[in-house]
Parts: sequence; structure tokens; C-alpha cells
Amino acid sequence: MNNMCKSLDAQEIAEQNKARENLRLPQKMTPCQKDFESLGFVFKSIPGDQVLAHATLPVGWSIESHENNSCYAFIVDDKGRRRGISYYDDNALGRCGQLSLLRRFCINSKSQNPLVEVEGPFTVFVQDSINDSVLFTAGKCDVLYTWKYNALVQKAKTYLQTRYPCWENPLEYWD
Repeated sequence: MNNMCKSLDAQEIAEQNKARENLRLPQKMTPCQKDFESLGFVFKSIPGDQVLAHATLPVGWSIESHENNSCYAFIVDDKGRRRGISYYDDNALGRCGQLSLLRRFCINSKSQNPLVEVEGPFTVFVQDSINDSVLFTAGKCDVLYTWKYNALVQKAKTYLQTRYPCWENPLEYWD
């Protein structure tokens, strides 16, 4: 990597860190700003800024840097649980950001080969975000995004819909 690229990367990281330290979070939110506000977030627009807004977090909540990518940060609640994720990038091509709430329960897949995560077989399972425990294993498939994989995802969804009918709502089941 040449010195100019290193300098740009350092500048981008500095801007991302500065935004987090000053509690500036993306205005684009999933599911929506109202859901964040229902948890106690307060947002105030920054004149002239179409990407970030000043945020006040709920009491006891914090922002935790992502260990592998400076563009991402976790929103951590007062019990130490990752409840949301923030993406913000400020680079030579422009600025963009997204703030998202995380669901308590999610459907994941993991390779059985720890050395090559993109090769099968894969296990499809339901995971609890509070402690990362596996609640249900739907089965195994050799290739992702095939009819067999989709059938296992549907099996996992049926498990969740039976036990946690509102599992897709990121505001549900945390307490």
C-alpha cells in the first residue's frame, strides 16, 4: 500500500472515531427513528449534515468499536448487550451511514470447516443474541443459498414463529 492510501485510511478512521466520540450517528435508521426513540434515544439534526445527527443515548448505553472494521460500531445497552450496529464511512468517494437495531433472535449459518469459512458443509441454526447460545439447529447443507439451505432457513423461521411470534421485531424479547 502506498503512503497516500495509508494516509487516506488514517483520515477515514480518524473521521469515524471523531463521529463516534461526539455521539454523531447516522440519520438513516432501520427499522425507523421512532423505534430508536422508544428506547430512549434523542436525535438532533446537525445543520448542513445530511448523513449524521447528534445523538443522546439512553441512560447506561454506550458505543463500542467493532474489532475488525472501523466503519462499524456496536450500540450496547445498559446490560452490556449489543442492541444495534452503526455503519459510517467517510472516504474520498463520499459519506454514508446506516444505524440499525438488532433482533434478539437470529438465523445464522456456519461452516463446519474453521479454516475455510466459505466451504461447506454448513449448519443452519437459531441463535440468541444475548449469550450467543444456539437455541435450535435446523440441519446441514453443502452449499449456501440453494433449495436445501432455503428449506433449513424456513425450518428455523417456523421454530422462531412458534416460540417467539414477534421475533423479527428488534424491540421484542430483550427483557
